[in-house]
Order: sequence, then structure tokens, then C-alpha cells
Amino acid sequence: MCAVGKIGKNSLDIQESNRLSILRILAGEDVLTRAELSRRTGLKQATITNIINDFLASGVVSETGALKGNLGRRSIGIRINAEKFNVVAIKIARRSYSVGIFNIKNQLLEKEYQKLDPAAGASAVLERIVSDARSLMQKYGSCCAVGVAVPGPYLRREGRIAVMTEFAGWEKIDICKQLGAAFEQPVFVEHDANAGALGEWSRSANIGRDDVLVHLLASEGIGAGVVIGGKIISGYRGIFGEIGHMSINAMGPRCLCGNRGCLEMYCSALALVRDVQAGLPEHPESSLTSEQKITAEVIFRHMNAGDAYSRSAVLRTGHSLGCGVANLVNIYDPKEIVISDVMSGGGEVMLQAIREAAKERLLPEVWRDLTIRYSAVPEDLILYGAASVAIDKILEKTDAFSPSGADAPESKPL
Repeated sequence: MCAVGKIGKNSLDIQESNRLSILRILAGEDVLTRAELSRRTGLKQATITNIINDFLASGVVSETGALKGNLGRRSIGIRINAEKFNVVAIKIARRSYSVGIFNIKNQLLEKEYQKLDPAAGASAVLERIVSDARSLMQKYGSCCAVGVAVPGPYLRREGRIAVMTEFAGWEKIDICKQLGAAFEQPVFVEHDANAGALGEWSRSANIGRDDVLVHLLASEGIGAGVVIGGKIISGYRGIFGEIGHMSINAMGPRCLCGNRGCLEMYCSALALVRDVQAGLPEHPESSLTSEQKITAEVIFRHMNAGDAYSRSAVLRTGHSLGCGVANLVNIYDPKEIVISDVMSGGGEVMLQAIREAAKERLLPEVWRDLTIRYSAVPEDLILYGAASVAIDKILEKTDAFSPSGADAPESKPL
């Protein structure tokens, strides 16, 4: 007989659910009255009052003074004490890492950014990350959890990255286990595209409660994160949405993953650079010939300055990325596809190429109400996403908001 989890709810479960609903709403707002919380949750005002009194006693929330109500009456405002509940967010990329500390409202308090040399080795990089994170924890005090965003393919059940393009060594490290041992706080590791999807979901005004949002992380590699109804979809092994290693050319070049013709071989930042470098000797008129080192950012800069060769390369890359977008739409049927990271530097030229290639491959009825856009998050979406992962997890149990926090969730891959 298959084991099943508890599906019924007793009174304690219902009380916990009500408390969490209030915390989630307060975490997303500045100040609300008890009456507004009652309207938003559907709970009776007496229930709201009892829960808020408990939160006031434990220091989770505070009263802000009288606010004007809908009928002109004065009501006491309630705010969550965001400064008491911080999370650390870590973003690991192929050529850099970032560590930030955020409050529970997902507001960045401070950030550290470091470039990486692959020759340093993955273990040494992880030690530096832990050191930077501890420094921020000591500076800001209270920290409830650590959220980590890593490149894919991330094998959730094994806690490690299967392969990181141009940075060997990570495949031997159980990231969740090592970081879990380094911190007292619970650690939650998530694929970077998934983390970005959750971060974008929390900010999108166009997404309904049950809609599907796909986040396309287009950097040195290509990955997709999918959020449905506010929840990350991960799959059995954790590689759900790993479209960078989806073959679009069965006879294409061999990828490090072992496959041939992977999508990211044609439309990642590294692919764009390879394409430009391969054809540059035949285009001596290009302003790129003056550059000693060519990166995607350099190509975008020359394109914006009017270099025709740079523009043609960006259009080709955008077309390939649009083919991947069309596949994403046919698989996941999203309302929005949000593109972030390095390749968004291609601006409207890149975005238009993506849209045109996708439109050619989709049914008119599907294309009609599909939104394809760049991320609206002004800073590092993936770092914000890592914070969102940690915040989302600690908002699953009110234990993290108890004075001791003793029963906070244990460290684990999500």
C-alpha cells in the first residue's frame, strides 16, 4: 500500500494557516488595519484581533498609529517588523557570485559582488561565499534563513550541479549539505531560473492567482523556471525547465552535457561570442576588430553604436532564442515569458527577433494574448529570487517567527 500524507486539517492546522495568511499579506504591504486584514483574508475581525495580539506580544508586528478608514473612522495600523526577520540570498554564477541580505519584505539591505576565476576551484569559491555571508549576518543580526540560486542542471535529489559550462568541479560538491553545515540557519537551494521565476512572480501585476509564468534565464547558459499559482515546478530530479540542453539540431555540435545541438549552443552569451569571433575575420569593417576581448556586453555596445556586423549576430542569436521560446509556450502554455540576465542587454533588437521567431512557430490564437518581455526587476533578479525562495519557505511555518525560531525548517534542496 502506498503511503500518503495527511490530507485532513484539524483546528491547529487551520489556526496555523490563518496566521500564515496574515503574515504573507503583511510582508507584501506597508501598513494595514485589522479591518483591511479581515477583508483580505475573509476572517472574522475577532480572529484577526486574537492573531494580531499574539504577534504584538512576540514582536512580530507593531502598531503604527491611527489611520483613516473607509467610513472616516480612525483605525490602528499594523506593520510587520521587517527589520527583525532577515534572510541571506546567494547567487552562484559561472563567472561571479553575489551575496545579499534582505528583509522579509524582499528589500535589499546590502550586497557583495565578486568575480570568479574558474582556476580557483569550486571548493575555494564556496568558502569565500560562506565568509561573505557570515560577515553580512554579523552586521545585520537576526537572520531566519539562507536562499541559494545555482546554475543548472541542478540535481535536487543529490544536492549538486550536474555540469557548469566552463567551470568544472561543482559537479563533485553537495552544495546543500556543505552550506547547511556552514550555517545555523536553514538553507534552501534552488535552480537559478526557478528562483528568478519566483522573484518575478511576486512583482508581476499581469499575473493572476492560477496563471503560468515562465522565466527564461539567458546568460552564459540557458535555463527556464516555471511558476504556477505561486509555486515553483521542479520535477522529479529538479531539472524541470532545463531547456538549455534541449536539442534543436540533432546533428549540431557536441555540448558538455553529452547531447548534440543544445539550445544554449546557439543563443547563450557564450554562443553569441563564438559566432562573432568565428565570422569577424571576414568583416574587417566591423568596429569590433578594435577590441582585444569580446564579450556579449561588448557586442551589444557596438551594435548600439551602429555596427552592422554586431547587429546581424544579435539578430541570429535572438532568432534561435525565439525558437526556444516557442517550444516553451507549446510545453507550458504560459501567460507571460520573462527574459532576464546578460542577453537582455540586446535590448529591442534582440527582443524583436525573439518575438518574430516565436510568432512564426505558434498558432495565432496562442500568440494573440502571449506576453514576452524583459524582467522589470531593476537589479539582479536571480539574487532577489534567491531571497524570495528563503522568504517563501519561512512563511510556510510560523515557527520561524517565534522568539527562539527553534522549529524553523531544516536545510534542504527544495
